[in-house]
Amino acid sequence: MIICRPFGRRWLRDTVRSYPKQKRTVAEQSAADSRNHLLSSLSPADFGLVEPHLEAIALGLHFVLEESNEPIEHVYFPETGLASVVATSSRKREIEVGIIGREGMSGINVVMGDDRSPHSTYIQCAGHGAARRASSASTP
Repeated sequence: MIICRPFGRRWLRDTVRSYPKQKRTVAEQSAADSRNHLLSSLSPADFGLVEPHLEAIALGLHFVLEESNEPIEHVYFPETGLASVVATSSRKREIEVGIIGREGMSGINVVMGDDRSPHSTYIQCAGHGAARRASSASTP
């Protein structure tokens, strides 16, 4: 059952709607059951190519995912917790410029063909997720 909250005048009334569950194959369940939205949106065939390279990992508080201007060794797919993307000015002042949660991944620069990021990324809220070596991220 999914509870939908309408907007406007009906905001305070909850409408209950039931959507039929679709049957999935075992391969589809692996991708769809991932808590990371990026991984769960992959087709079963694409997820099958990525899955052997993924390792489960605990993402502790202040765990460093990327250092600015250093080679990116792993890309991370958070399932719980939050990561902060932090820029550092020439005066060494830091500012958060982005957040990564279960909707995405770190190391996007690797996918774009670069092995470094101009920003640092570290865990702000502990959780867990999956990691993959960056050297294999540009290939299936």
